[in-house]
Formats: sequence, structure tokens, C-alpha cells
Amino acid sequence: MFGYDSQSWKLAETQVYELLVKQARACERITYSDLVQQIDAIGLDMGTDKDRAALGWLLGSASVRSHEERAVMVSAMAVLSGSRLPSSGFYDLAVELGYEFSDREIFWGQQYEAVIEHYSQ
Repeated sequence: MFGYDSQSWKLAETQVYELLVKQARACERITYSDLVQQIDAIGLDMGTDKDRAALGWLLGSASVRSHEERAVMVSAMAVLSGSRLPSSGFYDLAVELGYEFSDREIFWGQQYEAVIEHYSQ
């Protein structure tokens, strides 16, 4: 995917999921830029559209997995450095997964707390 070989991509998917779970257990958000620095399976360059899209895909993959396993979106742990909230892709995926909400920030806060609760047990 995105020009990366399938073995490296699968490893990156696992790394992102595990890093987000680690953040949930620590009850701490992580910025997208800090997350990218910890993904060593593939070298993402956030200066390129391709790699920003790749990160979005990796975060989405992690959230689909956590949604299927625990009915939460683990990517709620990853946020933009400025706003300290997730990007619009988080909310778009939430709608695709069947979540309903009228206020994005309230929905994110609920997901953030639910992720921490589920993964800290």
C-alpha cells in the first residue's frame, strides 16, 4: 500500500495499533508527528501528501480493528499538535462505522475516555 511492500505495511499497521494501545494504557494522547517518529516499519514523511494519507489509512486500520474487537476507536488517542484533537478523517471513519454524533469534540471525548477504559483493564 502507498508504495510500501506488504510485509512492511502489515508491520506498520501492527506498530500503530500497539502504540495507540500503549498510549491508552498510559492515559495520554499522542500527536501525529510523535506517532510517525515511532513507526519504524516504514519511513513516513509527513511533508508528502502520500505519507499523510498513509498515516490516515494506518490510523483507520487501527480503529476498525478496535471497533470490531471492543466497539471503540483507538485512534482517538492520536491528535493534531495544534488543536490536540483528531483530524477530520477520524470523524469521517466514525460515521462509516455507524457512530452518530452532533458535536465532534464531545464525540471525540467520549471515544477517548472509552478507549482508555477498555485498554486499561
